[in-house]
Amino acid sequence: MKIITCNFRGRKHSERNEPCEDSVYYLQGSAVTTVAVADGAGSKKYEHAKEGADAVTKAICNFFDAKFDDFFESSNELELRSVIQTICHKALKERAKELELESIETMASTLLAVSIKGNKLISVQIGDGLIGRFFHEELETITMPQNGEYASSTYFINNADAYKMVQIRKMFLNGTSHLFLMTDGVADCMFNDFNGEFNESLKMILEASDEPKGEDKVQKAVKEFIVDADPMSDDCTLAVVCFNERKCPIETETLQPKPAEDVKSADDAKPEAVAENEQIPFPQAPVLSPQYIAQQINTPSATEVTQAIVNMPEVEKKKAVNWKLISIIAAAVLVVVIAVVSVVLVVTNKGNDEKGTTKQKETSSFVSENTTTTTTPSTSRPDSGILPDEDNDPFQSSSSKASENDKEPGIKVPSINVSDFI
Repeated sequence: MKIITCNFRGRKHSERNEPCEDSVYYLQGSAVTTVAVADGAGSKKYEHAKEGADAVTKAICNFFDAKFDDFFESSNELELRSVIQTICHKALKERAKELELESIETMASTLLAVSIKGNKLISVQIGDGLIGRFFHEELETITMPQNGEYASSTYFINNADAYKMVQIRKMFLNGTSHLFLMTDGVADCMFNDFNGEFNESLKMILEASDEPKGEDKVQKAVKEFIVDADPMSDDCTLAVVCFNERKCPIETETLQPKPAEDVKSADDAKPEAVAENEQIPFPQAPVLSPQYIAQQINTPSATEVTQAIVNMPEVEKKKAVNWKLISIIAAAVLVVVIAVVSVVLVVTNKGNDEKGTTKQKETSSFVSENTTTTTTPSTSRPDSGILPDEDNDPFQSSSSKASENDKEPGIKVPSINVSDFI
């Protein structure tokens, strides 16, 4: 098992000449290994945040070194949360007494920790940041960032009701090759809160940690691609636990400690700090280039990723060709459909016109055959003394004006005698 830590002060704090307020601490005992990071609140209200971060990281490591089994076997989550708060508050009060502070209100910080014994894992978190693992070649979260009403607000371990927000996870590590803890300065660049996905560059950083000079490569990647890449970068802390065999052994009844040569002395553990200003909105994460990172850390897996990136234009080109072919086929089908519909409409309209013409002719023939020439007696008012004009009588039927040739044979039209109406 190998532990790598890197922590840098962000550029926005460096330019303001503000101190680092985060801490990272780890403790490797004979059977238990615990790693903790804490993100001190970066505002004037919490002027002793760094001291608080240092105190809680050391306290949680010492606690799990002594009480791992009891904590892992307990199933009372509310009680376990209260234990975490009690341990941390005790450490904060002791440090506050040394600093001659009246309370622990100015010692606000987040807390993230993982404790490992054999194949068992305990993770604890309150506040922003993130704990995750590289599991079966895939990145996944163990505990998630916690933010308040605003993106720049979070929860701190020194709060009186901190136990309500403490996240605790217990699991077995089968299939896990790396564990990682990161403050929000790193998490904002490596993790997308909206879709829950990691930046692919994190895989290459984790794989680089397995190399003989892995610590240098990880620190270089974080410094160049996160801290220096953004003028408003926050302080960054990243801790990585690398399992030598890339996969944890299957759990056995007896939990065997690691060989002595793989275990560092507790005296080698060094608290290191980085800072954050929680009143300033999170800066926009820089876009990391997997190809550039691969060239820098120069690992075999990174080389493969680089080759994939180099070949990517050809792959995208093939995809574009496929889409272009599909578009052409779809357009051709659409043209054929439109042409067929147009022909059908033309044929249908032509047929309707022919039917209409035939019907009109039949109607005219029928009218001609059934029309008879009749003469309607014209009338005049008896008291007018005016005889109707036989040619201009408005009451005279138009049929009476028809010629004798139009009359139907066999029908005799009677003559009208005007004297009959006088």
